[in-house]
Amino acid sequence: MPPKPAPKKQKPPFSAKDGIIDAALKLAAVQGWSFITVRDISHEAGLDLAGFYEVFDCKDDIVTAYGRRLDQKVLQNFSDIHPETPVRDLIFDVIMERFDLANRDREGLKSILNSMKLDPKQFFLALPQLSASMTRMLEAAGIDAYGPKGAIRVAGLTASVAWVTRTWLEDESQDLSKTMAALDKALGRIEGLAEKFGL
Repeated sequence: MPPKPAPKKQKPPFSAKDGIIDAALKLAAVQGWSFITVRDISHEAGLDLAGFYEVFDCKDDIVTAYGRRLDQKVLQNFSDIHPETPVRDLIFDVIMERFDLANRDREGLKSILNSMKLDPKQFFLALPQLSASMTRMLEAAGIDAYGPKGAIRVAGLTASVAWVTRTWLEDESQDLSKTMAALDKALGRIEGLAEKFGL
């Protein structure tokens, strides 16, 4: 009998990136981010390792891609903004939209964030990504995020959202009222500083 042809290498489908992200968050919620491997994620996503590595270089890249996916959805939802809406209201709406979109993945994200306490590398890799996300969120709200003043705005919003995230992770209310209250308080502090320093 002639030898059987070697099986073709599996190629990731068009939606492989989303499939991997969703699989990773699902497993993180159940097993813990620190305990799942690339092989586990690939299997859950219906891919082999080759398929995974065609999309991502490592597990940490999934977290970055998830953040960008969230940002993209927010940007799509805020493609048109009313020019007369107060700046603070716009930022509030944009950030709350991001929390709302992330809410279905909260348990997986909680596992990822908890793992950062034990792995400083993950934490330091995440900071620039959060800053980049906040740059996009300011742009979604129609606020300049570039130049010296823009950099200060980004830094202030990044710190505020990181602080509010702790409340969001434990907020079991259906309307995320605790998160909204924490965000409103944080934005109030930013607004006060912005007025004081002319930002």
